[in-house]
Amino acid sequence: MLNKILLNENKEAILLELDNLKKYDSMIVVEGEHDKQALNDLGIERIFILNKTGVSLFNRIDDMINQLRPKEHCVILTDMDKKGKTYYKMIKKELQNHGKKSNSRIREMLIRSGVSHIESLAKYLEDKEPEDRSI
Repeated sequence: MLNKILLNENKEAILLELDNLKKYDSMIVVEGEHDKQALNDLGIERIFILNKTGVSLFNRIDDMINQLRPKEHCVILTDMDKKGKTYYKMIKKELQNHGKKSNSRIREMLIRSGVSHIESLAKYLEDKEPEDRSI
């Protein structure tokens, strides 16, 4: 029962954070089109896709940095797998090199929740926990 309560509280915290990202129109960086679609389904619109055929990763990161507004924090929502973690570190380092900041709050929430791929975020938030049938 406690796990169910904690899970619901965590989902509520994630939804609140997503609302804040929408409210402040923050740029969110994702790996691919499926990740973008998952966030679009949650009402997030300002999304930068990192992977683009024919363009180097470093050029895409530069493009992203150039699209950031002054004093805007970038939200890096790459997947939590090995490749996504590598992207996260690279982007964060480049942001720092350019005097820009990142916001990792929602990423940390997702890690604690066990969400490993951004494309599964909407499904995670929609899933209902089975009722506790213990007496």
